[in-house]
Amino acid sequence: MLTAQERRERRQANQQARRRANLQRMGENLQNRLSTFYMDVIRTIPVPIGPTLIYSNIKVNVGFSSADNPDPQTAPTSPVLESVRVNLPHKIEVRNDDSIILKVLGANGKWKGAFRGVAGNPYEVNSRKRFHMNVSALGAGDDSEGLIPPPVEELPPPDPNEISIITISFKDTNDDKIMPAVIYEKERGEMVDIPSLDIHGYNFLHTIVDGVIYNFPSVAFIATNPTYEITFVYSAETSLIYLRPFVLSGNFKDSNGVSKNGAHWYRRLDFTVVVDDPLTVHITSPPLGTTDPRITHSESRGIIRLVTGARVLVEPDNAVMEVVTSTRQGNGWDLTLEPTTWIDAEITRWYD
Repeated sequence: MLTAQERRERRQANQQARRRANLQRMGENLQNRLSTFYMDVIRTIPVPIGPTLIYSNIKVNVGFSSADNPDPQTAPTSPVLESVRVNLPHKIEVRNDDSIILKVLGANGKWKGAFRGVAGNPYEVNSRKRFHMNVSALGAGDDSEGLIPPPVEELPPPDPNEISIITISFKDTNDDKIMPAVIYEKERGEMVDIPSLDIHGYNFLHTIVDGVIYNFPSVAFIATNPTYEITFVYSAETSLIYLRPFVLSGNFKDSNGVSKNGAHWYRRLDFTVVVDDPLTVHITSPPLGTTDPRITHSESRGIIRLVTGARVLVEPDNAVMEVVTSTRQGNGWDLTLEPTTWIDAEITRWYD
């Protein structure tokens, strides 16, 4: 058994490793949102013409609702991005079922890749036209018609007097940083659309733009000032409410309902704290075995045993714990838990 000091040190190391992994993923996600996109439109015209390039390298604004990364063991590809919305100038005519190519210019001025999708019905939103679609990563050899033009030439840096510098911060109610700030530039006169992030263990409260508080989870405006300070403010969840068993491998569905196979954290289990140190919890649901605490995975039908050595994730702190003992008590089981090393596995909420 670990001493109380050793448990605290291991818990702190575990939380730091979890925070580093989460911040890296969220930083990559935010950088994707701050990229510049250029659009090609390919339309199928009846025989004998066939697929035809209608527009190329049209600058557009793109927003993402979610991202699904394929299992790297079976699909070594770029992410599949779902629920994409594209905002474009009114003068650009896009039709339902047009083939769309989105080419991505990163915040660092380097080309990052391209995505293909099929446009939904376009509609008018204030001063812009908009349509939605699902897109998938465009790999080598995907341009079978030879229609996709190369990306536009990278332009020289803009005049410093013609850009806006935007600083985005993520803080809690004590003004402490939750993750590092992001700074990027936008040409004046361009549309800025910045969403807050879903940060596990925190609840979004409000947004502060240049000292003014707004109760909106995202900000959108036309850049005109030299600088902008945007802060998304969150409140921390403090109570330990759920635990999730770790499944080393097996079929499951991610948080978007996409079928996958591999290591993952399974469904939430309610618990009550019996003893704080060492942490001992009592669980009663779902129906558990009478000889040992076990549940059946609804996808793989595998048996998950919460016995000595099993790993669980305690939410919302995302602390990885190891079962030291399991004892039958009343209508459930008492589990004694100790902190252990971080496991970087997908947290699925499809089953919650």
